[in-house]
Amino acid sequence: LVFLLRKLSAPHAAAHSRIARLHQLLFRISVE
Repeated sequence: LVFLLRKLSAPHAAAHSRIARLHQLLFRISVE
């Protein structure tokens, strides 16, 4: 069960970090 949860959350975490990075980039552009 834990393995399945980890397997499902791994791609989600990667996508989340990608979105967070994108938001950071957009924020930096809007500030400048």
